[in-house]
Amino acid sequence: SSKNASLEKALKEKEGTITDVKEQLQATKASEAQLQKELQSSKASEAQLQKDKVALEKSVTSLKDDLATQVKSNTELEAKLGAVYDVIADVKSQLDEQLKAASFSK
Repeated sequence: SSKNASLEKALKEKEGTITDVKEQLQATKASEAQLQKELQSSKASEAQLQKDKVALEKSVTSLKDDLATQVKSNTELEAKLGAVYDVIADVKSQLDEQLKAASFSK
C-alpha cells in the first residue's frame, strides 16, 4: 500500500513533468512561429530595399546621362559663342581700320 502510494506519487510527478514539457514545447512553437513571421517580414523588407536600390541606381544612371548631355550641349554652345566673339572682333577690327582710313582722308 505504501509502495502503491509512492508509485502514485512518482507517477504524478512524471505527469507534472510531462505537462511542463508540453507547455514549454507549446511556448517554443509559438516563439518559432513568431520568429518565422519576423523572418518573412525581414525578407519582404529586404526585397523592397533591393527594389528601391535598383530604382535609385537607374535614377543615378539617368541623371549621369542627363549631365553628360548637358555638358556636351554647353561645350557646343561655348564653341558657338567663341565663333560669335571672333566675328565681333573681326567686325570691330574692320570698323577701326575704316575709321582710321576715314580720319586720314580728311
